[in-house]
Amino acid sequence: MPRFPIRRRAFLLGTGAAVALTPFGLRATTEASPASTARNHALLVAVTEYPGLFRSEWLEGPNNDALMMQTYLTTEAPVPFAPEDVRVLATGLEIAQGEPTLEAIRAEMARLAEVAQQGDFVMLHFAGHGIEQPARFPDQEVDGRDQVFMPKDVRRMTRALGHWPNGYVDKDIKEDITAIRRKGAFVWAIFDCCHSGTITRALDAVPQGEVSRKIDLKRYDIPPDLWSPSRSRAMTDADLRPRNIFGPAGDVGLETDLGPLVAFFAAQTTEETPELPLPQFAENALQMGLFSFTLLTKLRENPQISYRRLGQAIHHAYLGMNRARPSPLFEGALDARPFNTAETAPEARVWRISGEGGGRAIDAGQMHMLTPGTRLAVLADPTHDLDQALGVVEIRSASPLRSQLGPLQDDSDPDLPAIALADIPANAHARVIESVVEFELRVALPDAQAGHEGLAQAVTDLVERIAGDDRLPLRLQLVAADQPADLRLVIRTEAEVADLMQAQGQQADLPLADPDTPRLWLLDTSATLSLRPAERPFSRPLDGADLAPVDNWLRNSLSAIYRATNLARLAQFDDFGESDVQVQVTRLPEFMSPLASGEEIVLHRNSIVRPGNTAHVRVENAGSTPVDVNIVYIASNYAITYMWEAPVRLRAAEPGAPNAVFSEEILEFDDTSFGRERLLVIVTAAEPQANPLDLSFLEQVGVRALGQTATGFGEMIQTMANATATRGGSSLAARRAAQASQRGAVYVFSVDNVPVS
Repeated sequence: MPRFPIRRRAFLLGTGAAVALTPFGLRATTEASPASTARNHALLVAVTEYPGLFRSEWLEGPNNDALMMQTYLTTEAPVPFAPEDVRVLATGLEIAQGEPTLEAIRAEMARLAEVAQQGDFVMLHFAGHGIEQPARFPDQEVDGRDQVFMPKDVRRMTRALGHWPNGYVDKDIKEDITAIRRKGAFVWAIFDCCHSGTITRALDAVPQGEVSRKIDLKRYDIPPDLWSPSRSRAMTDADLRPRNIFGPAGDVGLETDLGPLVAFFAAQTTEETPELPLPQFAENALQMGLFSFTLLTKLRENPQISYRRLGQAIHHAYLGMNRARPSPLFEGALDARPFNTAETAPEARVWRISGEGGGRAIDAGQMHMLTPGTRLAVLADPTHDLDQALGVVEIRSASPLRSQLGPLQDDSDPDLPAIALADIPANAHARVIESVVEFELRVALPDAQAGHEGLAQAVTDLVERIAGDDRLPLRLQLVAADQPADLRLVIRTEAEVADLMQAQGQQADLPLADPDTPRLWLLDTSATLSLRPAERPFSRPLDGADLAPVDNWLRNSLSAIYRATNLARLAQFDDFGESDVQVQVTRLPEFMSPLASGEEIVLHRNSIVRPGNTAHVRVENAGSTPVDVNIVYIASNYAITYMWEAPVRLRAAEPGAPNAVFSEEILEFDDTSFGRERLLVIVTAAEPQANPLDLSFLEQVGVRALGQTATGFGEMIQTMANATATRGGSSLAARRAAQASQRGAVYVFSVDNVPVS
C-alpha cells in the first residue's frame, strides 16, 4: 500500500539563527554553564553478556545505547563533554574502559564522588536487565521488594541466599548517587531496564527483534515466594502512585542539602521495558532500548527543552506508537534544562552537506527525526535567511546518524525552487523546512498458525476489505503478525488468555464470563494481553464464521484507534513556549471540592483514578495572541468523547483582559471501562475574524468527505481525521504574516482507571 504522509512546514520560517559548528553539523549557540569552570562527567553502563544467566537472555541493545549516547555527548550535546570524561563500562566496545561488573560500576561511582565539584554536571546511564528480590529491609518497602540492576557478573538467586549475588541494589545505587550530590554536582541518572514486568504478552504477536530487559524467573527454579514476595504492609491509596526503583513517584531528588538530581526511569517497578530494532518500520533499524532511543531522539530535536518537557515528549512519543506501556517516570529537578544549560533561542537544525555530484549526504538521520521525504532548504551559508536559499532537496534514505539526499520526488516546493544535487556548491548547508507526519495505522493481522486458523483467515479478509474502502476516514497498512505494527489483532478465548497469564507467572484466577468463545482482541504495539480489569484490552466475541456482525464494530474501532493514535503523534509538535500556555489537570476525590483537595495529573506520568473521581481542567493563555481550546477524552476501548459543549477561545494575556483562563470540572470517571485512558487538551492559535476551531467532529463515526490541505495546526488535525493524502503548502510571505495562526499543541494526560477495591 502506498504511504500517505502529510508535511508540516517548520515554524521558524524566514528567520536567521546564530549557530555554532560541531562535527555533526550546526547547532544554536548556547550560553555557558552558570559556573564557567564546571566540568561535565558521564558514566555509561551497558550490560549485554550475562554468564550467570541463560544465553538466550543476553542482550544486544545496551551496547548500541552506549555508543549512541557517547556519540551524542562528545559531538552534539549543548555543553562540551571531553572524551576522557565519558567513561564506558561494556563488553566488546572499543570505547569501553572496562567490563560492567558490580565492582567496576561501584568503583566508577566512587571515583565520580571523589572528583565531582560544586557546579559540575554528572550523567549516569544504565542499560541492561533489571530484577526484584526480597527486600533487605522489608519494613521500608511497601511491596517487600528491592529493585536490582544486574551487572555482568550477577549470579543466580537461591533460597539459601535469598538475593541475587553481585546485584546493584536500589539502596546502594541511591547511596552512591547521594555521595556525588554531596559534592554539589548536578546528577542526571537514566535507568533503561525493567524491574518486575508483571504484564502478560501474547508472545506469538510480539514483532521480530523485540525483547524485554528482564529475565524469565520461572526458568531459574526459584521458589515463587522469593520472586513474588508478599507485601510487607497494607496498601493504601497513596501506595497506588507509580513507583520507581527509589520509591513512590515524587519522592526523588527533593533534598535541599544536596546537589540537584533528575532521575529518568524507563518503566515503573511493575513493568518491563523493551529493546527492539529502531526506528520502527525502518529497513536499516538498529537494536536499541526503546527508552534510550526515544530520549536521544527528543534531545536532538530540542536540546534546550526542560527535563519536564523532555519527559512529556517521551510520553507523547510512546502514545504516538500506540504503546500504552511501559510508563516511564521522570523525577527530581524537572524544571532545569539538560546538562544544566541556560535557556536560549530554539535551535536551528542545520547540517553541512558532504559529497559531490549526485552523492550528497548530511551527518544527521533517523535519530534527528529525519525520515525519507523530509524537505531541506539548501543554504550557501548556514546563517542565511530562507529567502536566500538556493533551492530544496529531500531525504532519500536515512540511517540512525546519516541521511542521503535526493531531488524532490513530487510537487515542487511552493516557496522555493528544487535544486539538482549536482548544482549544490561546496560547503553548502541544509536546514529542515518540512517534516513528514505519517498518518497511517499499521495493523498486524492475526497469526493463522496460532490456532483458530479459519477465524484468522476470515478476520484477515474482513480487514483487507476495510483497508480497501476509500470511503472510510482512515489509512491502514496491513502487515504479518510478526512484523512491527501500531495495532495487533489476536484471536484467543478467555480460557486461553488465562492459560497464557498463568504460564507467564500472572494471577489468572479471575471469573471468566465466556471462557470458550473465541474473541478478537485489539492489542497495542507491545502485545499486552490480560484479563485483569485495569489491563484488559478491547475485544469482541467471534460467534461462528459469519463475521457480518463484527464488520461495523471493527470499522468503528479502527477509525477510533486511527484518530487516537494520530492525535498523540501530533503531540510531538508543540509550538508554544513553556510560558505561553499553561495546562493543569487535577484529580478530585469522590464527591469532593474545593480544588485544593485534589492531586495534579501531570503530563509526564500516568496517574491513578477511580470511579467517582472527577477531573478539573485549567488552561491559561499567557501569550500575546488568542488561542482556541478543545478537550477530548479517549477511553480504554478507544471511544472518543468531546468533553465540553463547544470550543473555548481564550484572549491574549493583557492586564485586565477577561477570558484568558478556562477553569472547569469537566468529567467524572466511571466503571464503564477500566484501563489506560487519555484526556487530550488541544490548544491552537486562534484564526483572526474566524469562529473558534471546533474539533467536536472527532467523536463522530462514519464516512467523512476528503480533500483538505494541511496548512495550519488545526487543519492538520482535520486532515488526519479525514485521512487525506496531501502535503501542506502556502506562500512563504503568507506564512511570515500569519505565523501565530499556525501554532498548536496537543497535551495528552494519561490515567489508569482502576476499580474501587
